[in-house]
Amino acid sequence: MMGMSDCGWLASCRTSNVFRRWPGPPHRGTKGDAFPHARARRAVPRALSKFLPGDVVVLVGRQVARAFGVRDKGVFRWFVLWRWDEELMEPHAHFAVVVPHPSGANHWWNRQANRDRAAFFFAALAEWDRHRRERFLIEGSG
Repeated sequence: MMGMSDCGWLASCRTSNVFRRWPGPPHRGTKGDAFPHARARRAVPRALSKFLPGDVVVLVGRQVARAFGVRDKGVFRWFVLWRWDEELMEPHAHFAVVVPHPSGANHWWNRQANRDRAAFFFAALAEWDRHRRERFLIEGSG
């Protein structure tokens, strides 16, 4: 992803998973893994708590987006995701985007045009993040 190895990508960003462990195989006659929506919705505050205010949150797949209360945003379209910080008693905003899930059950990735679109998006995200970190380091050095 983004021209990095899986280890490099994971080391370069904060990550969170809605589920602490795999929820299980699909129900009979369906594709993909099981996705317990109620459990996912309950896990959203824990998953979001790992991010700092202003972090970009990439929701991987429509099922995850639904757990976060996001519907009909389409892929690669930016929006603001709000969360309430119970400890500080204040709202936090995150820029967020939904990307297609990379599972083999998702046929979106079969088209070269879609893979090109994803590659462009992730390269732009990585470049934006690089500039954001450089700016922070310059501003934070005084």
